[in-house]
Amino acid sequence: MYSTVSRGRGKAPVVRIPPRRVIRSSERHQIEKDLALKPEAERGAIGEAETNLNMSIGAQRFSSQYDQVEAGTELAKVFGVEPTTLMLRRQWEATDPNTDLRLSWSVSHIPLDIVQGNPALLDPNNEPWPGGTQHQLSTVGVEIMKMVDEVTARMPTTVEAQLWGLPEGVPLIFCRRISIDADGRVIETSDADYPADRTELHFVTPLRPWPKKRQA
Repeated sequence: MYSTVSRGRGKAPVVRIPPRRVIRSSERHQIEKDLALKPEAERGAIGEAETNLNMSIGAQRFSSQYDQVEAGTELAKVFGVEPTTLMLRRQWEATDPNTDLRLSWSVSHIPLDIVQGNPALLDPNNEPWPGGTQHQLSTVGVEIMKMVDEVTARMPTTVEAQLWGLPEGVPLIFCRRISIDADGRVIETSDADYPADRTELHFVTPLRPWPKKRQA
């Protein structure tokens, strides 16, 4: 890992240590689904920290916040529900204890009526949950059958740039993951932010083989 020197007109050169690289791959969805069926010790050994950042969650400063909010207009369209529908909103943040800079941040929304059958799913003290969301959903009889990833980008606000330690001119990438069950219900949305100067988006799309006998 090499340091870089950034300069600006009228500013003294600043030595910047390159941040930890993030790789977000669509292959993680199947990994997480397979892990949901494994024993707790195995589920607890692999999570987003390990798959995205290649580091243990124990090496991060991790926090979670749960609350209940109305869906509002935008999420109501995504979930196909009324704007007043109650959602479980979960926010996670990880920071580097050495620099206090943000390593990851995401917010999830799930209709409350889907998860309220298991009170443990409403308690942030149970985070980090071994096996993540797919295992949590399995405890209330929900199996995810399709994931949709939507990616956009924009320039960060001043506060966002400070939280991530972003150099001037570097945009933020926004990834929305939409989880859908076998009946076509949208079960969860998860929105995560990624700095463009340290992130690789890796999408893998399995394709069904052609029939062995087909017409030319």
